[in-house]
Amino acid sequence: MAVGAAAKLRHEFTRSSGILDGSSSEIGRRPNPAPAWSQLGRSPVEHGLLSPLVSRGRIFVVMPFGVKPSTPNGEEHDFDDFYNQILRPVARAEGWGSCESMSSWSRARLIHQAIRELYAADLVVADLSLPNGNVYYELGVRQAISPGGTLLIALEGASLPFDLVTQRVLFYSKDPARRHTFVENYRAVLRLPPGTHSDNPVKTAFESLGLFPDPVADAASIEREFEAKIARAKNAEQLVAVWHWAKEYRPLPVGTLLALAQRLADVSDYETALRVLTSVPGQAAKDYELHRQRGFYLRHLEQFEAAEAEFRRALELNPGDPETLGMLGGLYKRLRHYPEALECYKRGALLAPALLYMRVNQAAMAILTSPGDVTRGIELYRSLKEDIDNRPQAVGDGWAALVRAEANFALGRFDEARKDVAKAVSVGARPLDLRSAADQISLLGEFGFRSVEADVLATHLRDEPGMGLAVIGEQSPAEPSFSPRLIIR
Repeated sequence: MAVGAAAKLRHEFTRSSGILDGSSSEIGRRPNPAPAWSQLGRSPVEHGLLSPLVSRGRIFVVMPFGVKPSTPNGEEHDFDDFYNQILRPVARAEGWGSCESMSSWSRARLIHQAIRELYAADLVVADLSLPNGNVYYELGVRQAISPGGTLLIALEGASLPFDLVTQRVLFYSKDPARRHTFVENYRAVLRLPPGTHSDNPVKTAFESLGLFPDPVADAASIEREFEAKIARAKNAEQLVAVWHWAKEYRPLPVGTLLALAQRLADVSDYETALRVLTSVPGQAAKDYELHRQRGFYLRHLEQFEAAEAEFRRALELNPGDPETLGMLGGLYKRLRHYPEALECYKRGALLAPALLYMRVNQAAMAILTSPGDVTRGIELYRSLKEDIDNRPQAVGDGWAALVRAEANFALGRFDEARKDVAKAVSVGARPLDLRSAADQISLLGEFGFRSVEADVLATHLRDEPGMGLAVIGEQSPAEPSFSPRLIIR
């Protein structure tokens, strides 16, 4: 969609009413409210307004390189020029995120990277203009290992191998002035839905032999294999490979897609995780968990407006989900929209009063939204500390100790707060937990609440051993996971 059209659509959707459930809630009542995507029951992801992060996918081109004789009389053809002037720019214009060939690769990376691209690309374009062994080999590998689409192209008059003449081929002219028909046909192929770019006779043969599952006749088998591949994947590269395998078999079960997206998020690949969840079609897209997780990934990708809209859509589908309220509150806190954050945490604490995450943030936001009268915030911190003290299960919980440290800081008990920090470290509080506590205390200090003490305690937290060892992808309590360790019992 063009930028102007997207801006117009956003303008038409803008509204100033409450964002959660149509009530008089103060959430979202800012001078410039975010667009109300949900008025049409759809989110920004469903409207297709998130390019380039959510593009059509990747194209990999296999073709001869450079200038080569292309006719019996030795007439030459510049394959690099055709790639750079036609194949790549047309693909980018049609919304494909990447269009790559091997012409710029080093020899050391060729084999491994070529196999990876042949497996993972959403579409492979193979130029058969010359009897080139490398192109034939790569085409065979693609059709043997991937159910993804393949587009065959060739110069007019090219002699094709017998085994390929039955497949659809788009022919193009050596004369740039006569390539209009090819470009239009190429565009048409690029606009096809996923999985419909071409027939794959190798895949069809493998399905008949039982080597590839038949997506129509054996959907249950595909789902089982999908789950097994997710379970076997041990790193980010393998998880991405699982997605590239699975995306050709649609529709896929929402639960399994959510599981794959979560595994990808665990290794900080939020872009692929978002792509996984944009593949959910039709009625299944009304799952509130789907929108909640989309919002979570968009937030990490710093697409804040779209993240807010996804969280709001999730709450329209399930107004009683505390996890979405916590994530939306965290987004508002990051954007320094503290009254809206407070409203989210307040509602979340009412729904799930045992969650430390909700209550400690509610207390902090109460102070930040009323710097002239912090009585309410201090009372919330006092109540939270008392609940932790009265729950034996909180003993030995590093996160509970850090929440207690923040509460003691708010109550003016600085020596107790330092002891709580030491206890948290002694029982194995994670580096990201320490950083989360330090950041929140620093935030309170920035707003003039016990500023000197806040600076001292936050520095003390950041100086603790292990603060520099945070693991990429580890989730901080600043972003709720609501595991049992965050719950007061």
